Amino acid sequence: MKPVDYVSIVIRFLSIALFLYGLKAIGGALQVFLQDNNVLPANWVLSFIHTIVPIALAIILWLFPNLISRKIIGDEQPESSALSPYSLLSTLVAALGVLAFFYAFADTWYWAFFASMASDVPYGYESPFKPDIISGMWSTGIELSLSLILIFKCKTIAKFIIKVSR
Repeated sequence: MKPVDYVSIVIRFLSIALFLYGLKAIGGALQVFLQDNNVLPANWVLSFIHTIVPIALAIILWLFPNLISRKIIGDEQPESSALSPYSLLSTLVAALGVLAFFYAFADTWYWAFFASMASDVPYGYESPFKPDIISGMWSTGIELSLSLILIFKCKTIAKFIIKVSR
């Protein structure tokens, strides 16, 4: 197997995790839909988006893992060659980035949903955006950025790690 094949497997695992995350979000969306209170239509739309986007992304990742992994890691090794330490390390860095991306994606969706619900707080009430909430949002943004760097710069990071380790 080539490094692209290993990254494709990791992308399929991410697809399964995102699909399960979307299924878990269905419960919250159904709660918003079935509430007897005055629920704004915007909250219905946000609940629907919060549920559908992870499932749609999971379907896309499931259908096109090879294409995505070739864009991330490239396809420079012939089929019969053994996996070099550089290729193995770049595959592991990309896998770590995909894992971090899943957690960052889940946190990003949480904070986006929180912010949309918090924007409905009437004037005169205390803002729910306390310093700990703001710092949580910042840390999620940093987590998302670092995961994307690990994914898209996995070859550069692997070269650096090999260079430093020698």
